[in-house]
Parts: sequence; C-alpha cells; structure tokens
Amino acid sequence: MKKFLTILAIFCLGVGGFTADSAGPHNQIIFLINGLDSASLSLARMAIAGPYGKLNFEKLTHGGYLSTYSFNSWVTDTAAAVSAIATGERANNGELSLDSLGSVKPTLLEEAQKSGKAIGIVTDTRVTFAPAAAFYTHSTNRFKENDFALDLLKLEPDLVMGGGKFNFLSNSQGGVREDGKDLLRTAEKQGYKVLADRLDLVKCSTLNTKVLGLFTENHLSFELDRPADEPSFSLLVEKSIKLLSAKSDKGFVLVLICDRISQALRNHDVKAFVTQFEMLDKCCAGIVDFQKALPDPLFLLMSPFSTCPPMLSEKNDLAYLPNIKASAEYMAAKIDTSGENVGWVMSKYAGVENLSEKEKSKVFYDLKNEFLPLAIGDVVSDRLGIYFLEPTIQKTLASTYGNSAEITPYFVAGPNQDKFSIFMQNYQVGKLLISGLSE
Repeated sequence: MKKFLTILAIFCLGVGGFTADSAGPHNQIIFLINGLDSASLSLARMAIAGPYGKLNFEKLTHGGYLSTYSFNSWVTDTAAAVSAIATGERANNGELSLDSLGSVKPTLLEEAQKSGKAIGIVTDTRVTFAPAAAFYTHSTNRFKENDFALDLLKLEPDLVMGGGKFNFLSNSQGGVREDGKDLLRTAEKQGYKVLADRLDLVKCSTLNTKVLGLFTENHLSFELDRPADEPSFSLLVEKSIKLLSAKSDKGFVLVLICDRISQALRNHDVKAFVTQFEMLDKCCAGIVDFQKALPDPLFLLMSPFSTCPPMLSEKNDLAYLPNIKASAEYMAAKIDTSGENVGWVMSKYAGVENLSEKEKSKVFYDLKNEFLPLAIGDVVSDRLGIYFLEPTIQKTLASTYGNSAEITPYFVAGPNQDKFSIFMQNYQVGKLLISGLSE
C-alpha cells in the first residue's frame, strides 16, 4: 500500500498539468463496484470499520444516489446498468451499449480514444464479461463473449487486464473458441505485450507497447481464495495507473470494474463479500487521500446496480467471520459429486459443525448444478444472522439472478464534481463523463 501511495503521489503531482482552475478533467478514473447498495454498504462498514467507523471512500465529501432501472425494466441486469454509464443512454436488459431502439451509441472509451487520450480497462472478471464489454462493444446479446474478444482487439485499448483467457484461445488450445483463432497471437501481432501471471505484471514497468493481461482462464479469484501467482486487484490498479499516466500527454480514461462483489452477494457469501470489499476500500485509500490535495483526475466511485441486499438481524454474529477461510465458490469446488464430504468441507473451511437435516437438504438439492455456491453461502449466512433473498425465488430470476430496484451510492472528487447532483439518473452520469472529455 505504501508503494501504491507513492505512485499516486507522483502521478497526481506530476502528470497532466491539471490544476483546480482547469476547465475539466485531464484524466478520469471510473471505479465501478457492482451490486452495492445501502444495505450491503452497511454490512461492509459494520464488518470492516465497526458501527462508528468510516470506510476510506466515504471520506469523499461529494456524492449521492443513482437510479438503476433500465429502459424496459424497473430491475436492471448488469449489461443494461453498465451500458447506461458507458454511453449516457438507457439500454434494454441483455443488451450492450445500444439505445432502446437498438441503435449503436458510442462509449466513453471509444470517445476518449478519439480525443487522443489513453484508455484502459481493469476488471476482476473476464475481460469479455458484460460489465467490461459494455465499454467497447455493441450487441443485442450480452453472452456472445467470443465475439467480444474480437471487438476488444478491434478497439485496441492501451491497457486491458483481468481474466477470461479461454475466450481468446481455440478449442485445440484449451479455450472455448470454435473458430480456431488464437487471439493471444493476434494481440501480439498488434503490438500487445501479453501478461499471464503476477510476475509478468510486476516486471511490466512501462507502456511502450499496449498491454493485455489475462491472468486466469475464467474470472479472477476472490481475494479470499487468490493463489500466490495471481495478481491482486489492488496490484492491477496500481500498475494500470502507473502505466497509463505516462502514455499520453492528453491524459487517460481508466475504467476499474469490481464485479466479484456482486457475485459474492448473489452467492449469499458474506465472508467473500467483506474480504473483497476490504481489499477494494484499501485500494481506494490512496486515490481518496490525494484527491483532497489536488483534484486531478476526476475520480468517480459508483455502483451501477443493486443485487441481493443483505439484512442484518439484531442477533447477527459478525465476530465469527474470521473463522471462515474460503469462499462458498471455493468450498463448492471441493465437494465431491456424491456429497459425502459436505460436512468435512464446511467444517474445514467455514467452521460449520453439526449440519441440520434442513441445511444438508439445501446443499444436496444443488449438489450437481451451478447453484451449489448459493446453497453453501445461504447455510453459512443464516448461521451468521444475515439474511438474503430466498434462494428458491432468486433461482427463478433468470435475467438478473437477484438484482433489485434499489438506488445505489456514488462518490466523486475532482473537476466537474459540482455537476453531479445528490440524486441522478444512471444515464446522466454517463453523459457527464463523455461531455467532460471535450472540456
């Protein structure tokens, strides 16, 4: 963290030449924490800072709340929610960076690139997953990720880091592409330096070429489970700011996407959520501190949508959280197909002893499907006295998997901060970001 603060100090004091009297932001850092709302924010604050504490990004003095609904639904899905931020237009659920009539709308990163700024995307999920793809592609189907990998390389951002390597490799290479293409090789031909692990990232000190970092086959690991050779999200942020700040004298736009938060909430996984959030809050600390001294760049931290808001009962037991050693997703992968080791896994990794018949039935019902992490998370969260949307209802919400119509928080600092009002429509944020490119 000290190293991160040093880098940010150099960046804020020496890059871009912006002062408080400048017309607009020289650089933009957009930090999306997906799924967060007032309920989950309260849970994070209670678990990390205590009832009288304050999270690092709450030290920002300007902020408010956002509407989250899409054009065709009160309850947005991820694609439409992020598209509204990326383009300044409401989208239909399931679609990426198209307006309600299906017309292509230019994204913040596309417009920034046209203006001569360096552009970058950092995500803790697949770089072709909907939250990241909304900033560089246009589609009526959010699930065409193999196509999005091609679109990403067509745009040629200066920096892309996250997971999802299998969308860039053919079936014969262990990937999921059926067209036989090796897009990592294509990227290298386009001038990208391809990074594969934490050591590659540590050694990458300059952005003389473009950078494509794909560190996992699928999403990045939860911080709770992260192996030593996989870079942390905080390291990705540190490196991306350092690399992009030296890339263009016209500034940069960097989009940071934390979607694993929403996935932890959908799994009712309190420990994975809290651990992930604590890492993100520490990651924000350096930016927050330097924003107070010098408002460059524009720093916007926000949640595009709400999902599975948690409710803390008066008998909650947050003091038990240190006993949980792995995410529900990790535990699910450790349970064998017969389910005979369920008790052992939940005892070893969650400290849960003496499963009741009701708890066992929850786990065994989902033993062989994608909802097993949810079943495990729900058992553990119940014991913590923290309650979520009933799993049987959540499973039927196919398009959003538990999203809600709750308003979500945002925090902002830097040039143009006074243009953000206490309550805003989600698409209005996108319009402000795009209009700020020309100021």
